[in-house]
Amino acid sequence: MVITLAVGTMTRFDQETINTVAATIFREAAGESFAGKMGVASVIWARAEHSPAHLLVVVRARKQFAGWDKRTLRIPADYPSERAWRECQHIAGLMVHGGFEPTVNAWHFYDDRLTEPPAAWGDVVFVKKIGKLKFYRKAGR
Repeated sequence: MVITLAVGTMTRFDQETINTVAATIFREAAGESFAGKMGVASVIWARAEHSPAHLLVVVRARKQFAGWDKRTLRIPADYPSERAWRECQHIAGLMVHGGFEPTVNAWHFYDDRLTEPPAAWGDVVFVKKIGKLKFYRKAGR
């Protein structure tokens, strides 16, 4: 399957947003399937209130995504998978330029090696497991 993304002219903001969101998805789900990466992107999208304009604020928010150290994204020197990086860029491009369809109605996710959702999340409801990632939404949503 070949997927193309028609973007026309990209602004500096668009490119920064795509790269930053792609890197966040990559740091959170590089070893996961495309579906897992889409799940992480769906959480970002929900927190951004389905608006490309809010994506950078969401991914850079303090203590929200593991790849961030203060306000700097920690990127590995060598990407373990070029394919994973391209998938993350593609997903981020859809989020910025339209065409992104969330696959999970979730607000949080974490690796299934943890035993329970963090207490700081408050009252959450399990939604779905994709690969090693468990997805949750806020209760009542």
